[in-house]
Amino acid sequence: MILKVGVEIIGTVPKLRIAARGCRFAIGRIHADCWKQLSTTEWTAACDIKNENLEQFADDYGISIKCWRLMLYLTGKMLLAAENVDSSFVNVGGGHREPTCPSNVFSAHPANWKDEALEVLAVSCIQVLGQIPIRQTRLVLETRMMTPLDSPQKVRQLYDQVNHPQFGFLFDSVNLMNLNRYFRTGEFIRECVDILGDDIALVHLKDTILKPDTFRISLMDFDQDVDNMMH
Repeated sequence: MILKVGVEIIGTVPKLRIAARGCRFAIGRIHADCWKQLSTTEWTAACDIKNENLEQFADDYGISIKCWRLMLYLTGKMLLAAENVDSSFVNVGGGHREPTCPSNVFSAHPANWKDEALEVLAVSCIQVLGQIPIRQTRLVLETRMMTPLDSPQKVRQLYDQVNHPQFGFLFDSVNLMNLNRYFRTGEFIRECVDILGDDIALVHLKDTILKPDTFRISLMDFDQDVDNMMH
């Protein structure tokens, strides 16, 4: 890529080399399609917990460096170990505590929002940061309502527990949206920025639209459904 001011060449900028961690979900392909359209980027590596997902993704986007091993997938080591990947951030989710589907990106479970979940997450982040050969790369966790990181206060608590200069967050206001916050979106965003400040490493700029829907009633099996609700 050549940068010009008028007709004077002032320098060249090398292509930004991109790596993907997690190849199964549609949102990953949306991101990949966007990056692929830019002449300033180059896809170089991909990593996934399942080899079949990885192979398909790599074929679709012309990626040569592939890794499916679980340890590398969880810690993001592959992104940092591959010498031809310019990685400033390793972005991961906040996880969940649903024991029946541990490989899911997020899943609703009451234990997600208990103090223990945040403690486990903090310990995991500390372990990962201790294993990765840190240069300028930051481990970044994305905020989501479905995970322990469902409020700016929880995010701040985790950051203080991990207490590492290469740790930060991806702030996505839509991922944290609920009905209460929807009607005071601007106030909520300012609250997040005030609480998290420079510890916000990345931002997703999106918006939420609340659409009216019809009121629906469904009949239930009284004996079975009530028993399930009480337990």
